[in-house]
Amino acid sequence: MTEDERRETAVKRFWELAEESLESARRELEYGSFVFAFNRIYYTAFYAVSAVLMQDGRHFTKHAAVRSALHRDLIHTRKLRPEHGVFFDRAFENRQQGDYWPFFTFAPEDVQQEIAACASFLEDIRPLIRSLE
Repeated sequence: MTEDERRETAVKRFWELAEESLESARRELEYGSFVFAFNRIYYTAFYAVSAVLMQDGRHFTKHAAVRSALHRDLIHTRKLRPEHGVFFDRAFENRQQGDYWPFFTFAPEDVQQEIAACASFLEDIRPLIRSLE
């Protein structure tokens, strides 16, 4: 397998993980597991951004680096709308609070709103992934 083929395979896998994570968030909402839903919402966005970055051979092991690249390369260049940057930052913070603050809770309507924002994020980021065309 060539380097380009490996990269394309990784891009497609990141995208599959993004789609699977969004479905998982919906299931967690249905089951009333709001903290887990927010975790999946964040990872949906994280995997989607990772797919875009990977197609150019960029892969980061730190979440802060992915977040920074999103703002620098996709938001500031206007490839994505600014509200998607706000969404990503909010998803990151919500995941942090849910994962690391044991008494933090979320309301079901907040989860529903974030799932809708996440679906919009995926809809707008998908055209940026050349191998999915």
